[in-house]
Amino acid sequence: MGAATLSAAPGTVNRALVFLMRMAAVAAGLAVPALVSGRATLGLLCLVTLAATLAAPGLRAAWRRTLKAAVTPLGFGVLAVLASWLVSTALSYNPWTSAQTWGRVTVFVGATAFLVHRLKADRAALALGGKTLVAASVAAAAIAIIGPTVLPDLVALVRGKAPGWHGYEAAQALKGFGSALACLMPVVLWAGTFADGRWRLAAFAFQPLAVAAMAVTESEAGLAGAALALLAGAATWFRRGLGLAATLAIVLGGAVAALLAGFGPLGPGFAAIDPHRQAIWAAALAYWPEAPLFGHGVDVANLLPGADAIVPAFNQARIPSHPHDWAVEVMVETGLAGSAALMAAIAQLTVRIAHLDRAGSAAGLGLMAAFWGSGLVNFSLWAAWWQGVLLILLAFLLATGGRARPPSGS
Repeated sequence: MGAATLSAAPGTVNRALVFLMRMAAVAAGLAVPALVSGRATLGLLCLVTLAATLAAPGLRAAWRRTLKAAVTPLGFGVLAVLASWLVSTALSYNPWTSAQTWGRVTVFVGATAFLVHRLKADRAALALGGKTLVAASVAAAAIAIIGPTVLPDLVALVRGKAPGWHGYEAAQALKGFGSALACLMPVVLWAGTFADGRWRLAAFAFQPLAVAAMAVTESEAGLAGAALALLAGAATWFRRGLGLAATLAIVLGGAVAALLAGFGPLGPGFAAIDPHRQAIWAAALAYWPEAPLFGHGVDVANLLPGADAIVPAFNQARIPSHPHDWAVEVMVETGLAGSAALMAAIAQLTVRIAHLDRAGSAAGLGLMAAFWGSGLVNFSLWAAWWQGVLLILLAFLLATGGRARPPSGS
C-alpha cells in the first residue's frame, strides 16, 4: 500500500504541474488581447497567471532560477532602476502615492521574471500560450473593427456596458487599445512559428487586421508604434552581414528620425496635430530644475503645485493626469539618476533580446520599438495595464531562452 502510494505521487504531481502551467500559459496568452474588453480583464487574467504559477509544483526551483537571474547584468540593471526610483520615492512630494506605484512596479517586475522561468521549464505550456495569443489577438482585432463600424453594441457588450452605443463612442472606447495592438503585432507574428501553417496564416492575417483596427479607432499613437515595430523588426531580421552594433544603431536612428518627423518638434505639421501635448510637456519640464537629480517622486507630476491650474486655451489642467511622454515623465519624477538608470536597463534588455534567435530578436525589438516609441506620445509609464502589455509579451519572448526554434507542442 505504501509503495503504491509512493508510485502514484509523482504522477499526481506531474498532472497538477501540467494542468496549472497550461492554465497559466492560456491566461497569459489571453491577457493582452483581452484589453479589448477593458483593463480589469487584463488584471484578472494576470492574477490567474500568477496564481497558477505559484500553485504549480516546483515552486522552490523556480524561485531559485528567478533569484539567479538577478545577478546577471540585466538583473543588476533592473535592480539599479528600482533602487534609484526608491530614492525618488523617499524624497517624493507625495510619498504615499510614489510608494504605491514603486511597490506595484517592483511586484510586476519580479512576477515577470518568475513567469519567464516557469514557462522556460515547460515548453509545451509555452507553445500553448503562443497559440492562445494568436487566436485571441485575431478575435480582439476583429471586435475592434466590427464594433465601431457595424455593431457598436458589440463593444458595449464586451465591455459590460448597456447597449445603445454609437460607432464613435465604440471607437473612442477602443482608441487606447490601438497601442496594445501595435505591441502585439511583432509578438503574434513570432508566436505563429510555434505551430503549423494554419497558426502561421492566422498570425500573418492579424497584421492587416491590427492596422485596420487602429485606423478605425483613430489610434495615431498605435499606428506610429506599428510603423516603428515594422522598422525595428525588419532591420533586425535582415541584419545578417551588418552585425549587432550596426543593426541596433539603424533601429535606434530610424526610430528617432521617424518620431521627429511624425511627432517631434521637427515634424512639419506637429503643432497642428497636437499643440496640447507640447504644452503639457513644457509644463512638466518646467518642474525639473527644482529637483534635477532624483526628481519630485514617482507618479506625482499631476499632483505638483500648480499642475492642476486650468489652461484657458485647452480648458484642461496644465498636467491633466500625467505628462503624456514617458521620457518627460521619468525625468521630472525620478530625475537624472532615475532616467539614466532606466536608459541603461533598456539598453541591456535590448541587447539581451538581440541575442535571441532571428525570429525572437526581430519580434522583441519590434515590441520594444512599439512600446517605447508610442509611449513617447501617449500613456503614463506608471499605468499598470500599459506595463502589463510590455511585461507579459516580454515574458513569452524571453522564456524561449534564445533557442533556435520553440517547440510545436500543443
